[in-house]
Amino acid sequence: MSESPRLLKRLEISESSKPFVEPIFAAERKKVSVREVKAMLEIDAILERATKEAEDVVSKAVAEADAIREEAREQGQQEAWASLTHELAKVRAEREALLQEAESEALDLAFALARRIISKKIEAEPELVLDVLKEVAQSARGRRSLVFRVHPDDLELVRAQQQTLSQELEGAAVYFDDDATLSRGECVIETEVGRIDGRLDTQLQILRDALVS
Repeated sequence: MSESPRLLKRLEISESSKPFVEPIFAAERKKVSVREVKAMLEIDAILERATKEAEDVVSKAVAEADAIREEAREQGQQEAWASLTHELAKVRAEREALLQEAESEALDLAFALARRIISKKIEAEPELVLDVLKEVAQSARGRRSLVFRVHPDDLELVRAQQQTLSQELEGAAVYFDDDATLSRGECVIETEVGRIDGRLDTQLQILRDALVS
């Protein structure tokens, strides 16, 4: 059975006359959702940017710390090396000083021993004073007048050689005098221009200075 036109019309009117009801939260919820997404994206971006900045700060701080640590290490090494170099220089200086002191003491001992040996030799052979006089007199060549000062016990022995000494000194006037401050075998020559020291200690000191230099 078909519906009548009147019934269909009523139905159409009935359907079309229904009020249009839109959910009051639908659009709003859609807008909030978009804002929320945007906000979340912005938060993520902010967090990502903040994280990167924090990582950059940390990396920079670590790099600076490493640089400071390396600088301190290098500075410490330099200071340690400078200290070591200074200590080595001190040790070398002390070593040189000790060696020089030891050499000086050894020379002093050697020359003291030499003096004792020579003194004993002269005591045993008094005539050796003549060799000393002739040796010292070589420094007085060309002088016109010479006075030989010797130990009192050597005076008579050397006077016997007055003429010989005068001839060796090219005819210079030769005189003798005693001097109790001198040891046997020593002599000091006085000339018109100065004094020639022929004492054993003086001769040994000259030899010692020559060896040291």
